Amino acid sequence: MSPDPLWSRRAVLSFSVRVVAATTTLTAAALSGCRFEQTATPDRRTITSGPTPPSDDADDVGRVVAAIASEERLLTFSDTVARQHPQTRAETGPLQQRQQTHVRSLRDTLSAEVPESTLTNPTLSIPTVPAQAAAALGELRSVLEQARADRYDDCLASNSGLLAQQFASLSASHACTIELLSVGR
Repeated sequence: MSPDPLWSRRAVLSFSVRVVAATTTLTAAALSGCRFEQTATPDRRTITSGPTPPSDDADDVGRVVAAIASEERLLTFSDTVARQHPQTRAETGPLQQRQQTHVRSLRDTLSAEVPESTLTNPTLSIPTVPAQAAAALGELRSVLEQARADRYDDCLASNSGLLAQQFASLSASHACTIELLSVGR
């Protein structure tokens, strides 16, 4: 073991406990959302006894396009934080690598058969990076929390099970990153 380990045992155990707690919370939240309701509302999916209505792939395509824009926004913001505050590179470097992977995996989800008119990316504004590094990391955590919540919502609303799984994975990745940023402060 090196004389100056990157993570102490206490930090590793603390992180592990937080990851387990976050995973348990996400699982409990997902399971608590599954309940039977007699009347469906447009914003809530329900279980029905009748035939399953045909799914609209355009909804999922729109979700993927919006998710790509959101993940690119997060990537751009983390790049800007790293550029303006080089001392944050230890925190932002791994995030940038994960974000590039997230964007690539979402882009790979779209097939070549998707009409160009569907692929118009929504324009999302990039937050202004605060002048102080600690405040910039706090803002980065806020953007990450929003991305985690958005991917979780996308997971619940997806028609495709595989797409829901991908969105859940992205949401979990963001939750872990938020915990890592919290441990590092």
